[in-house]
Amino acid sequence: VHGDLALFLSLSVASSMAARALLAGARRATVVVAARAAARPGACVRAYTGPASPYRRQKDNLLTHHYNKLIGAERDPLSALAIKQRMVAEAVPLSVLTYSQLLDVCIKAGDLAQAQSVLEEMRVSRKCKPTAVHYTALIRAFAAAKKPDMQAAEALFAQMKDDGVPPTEHTYSALLSGAARAADVARAVALYRELTVAGLEANVVVQTQVIDAFGRAGRHAEAEEMLVLLLDSGHVPTVQTYTTMIGNLCATQHFDRAHALFKDMCRRGVAPDAVTYFVFVRGAQAAGNHALVKTLLADMSHWRVAVPEAMATFFSDAAKAAGGDAAPAAPSAAAVAAKPSKGPNA
Repeated sequence: VHGDLALFLSLSVASSMAARALLAGARRATVVVAARAAARPGACVRAYTGPASPYRRQKDNLLTHHYNKLIGAERDPLSALAIKQRMVAEAVPLSVLTYSQLLDVCIKAGDLAQAQSVLEEMRVSRKCKPTAVHYTALIRAFAAAKKPDMQAAEALFAQMKDDGVPPTEHTYSALLSGAARAADVARAVALYRELTVAGLEANVVVQTQVIDAFGRAGRHAEAEEMLVLLLDSGHVPTVQTYTTMIGNLCATQHFDRAHALFKDMCRRGVAPDAVTYFVFVRGAQAAGNHALVKTLLADMSHWRVAVPEAMATFFSDAAKAAGGDAAPAAPSAAAVAAKPSKGPNA
C-alpha cells in the first residue's frame, strides 16, 4: 500500500490518469488514503511543479471526487449504492455528480425503481437538487424501456414542473418517443404544441417523432403534412425521418407511397442507409412482394451501401428468398431515376 501511495502522490493527485490507473486496479483503500493525504493543507508533493489541481482551484473535496470515480466504474446498482453509503458513513460530502453517477448506473442496469429512489433522494436533498438533465434521463429510460411505462414518465414530467424545473427540448423529445411508440397521436400533438408555446425549438428530431406517431397510427396523410411543415420551417429531413416514414408505410403495405418517398429522399440528396433498405426490404418481404425486394437489393448493390455485420445475414437471406442476385451487374431503372447527388454511401 505504501508503495502504491508513493507512486500515486509522485504523479500528483492532479493527474486524472494516475487516479484512473489506481481505480482500475480496484485498490480502493489506497485511493482513499491518498485522497485524504492530498486533501490536507500543505500536502503538496515537492516533485510536482505543474499547475494547481482544478479541484483545488474549485475547492472541491478530493475524496468526494475519487469516490465518484469508484461509483461511475460500477455496473451493479447495489455496489454503487454501497459506495455511496460508505461516503455517508465516513462523512464524505455527496455532490450532484455523486447522484448523477448513481442514476446512470441504475438506468444502465435497467433498475428504474432504484433510479427513481435516487432521484427522490435528490429532491429532498438541500444541496444536490435534480436538474432537467436528471429528470430527462429517467423519463427517457421509462419511455424507451422494452415495456414502456408512460404513466411513470408522465408522472415524472409533472413532478419536475411542480418542482420548478423547466423541461427542455430533450425532455419533450423523450416523452414524444414514448408517445410515438404507443401511436398516441393526441399526446404527441399536445406535447409538440406545448413545446412550441414554451419557446423551445421544434427541431428535426422532435418533428420526426410526431411524424412517427402519425405513421404508427396509420395516419400517413398527416405524417406527410408534417414532413411538408418540416421542410417549410427550413429544416432538412434526415435519413432517420425518411426511414421512419418508409417503415410505417411498409407496415401498412403502402409500398407505392413508400417507393415514391424513397425516390423523393434520393432527389433531395438524402442518402438512404442500410437501415432504410432494411425496413423497406423487410416490409416488401413480409407482403411477399419479391419483385420489389429484387429492385431494392439491386439499388443497394449499385450504390454500394455499407451493410453492418448484424444485417448481412438478413440481406443475404432476402436475396435468396427473392430468387435473385444480391449483386446485379447493372442498377435498376428506379435507381437511375432516383439517383442521389452523391450516392447513399458518399
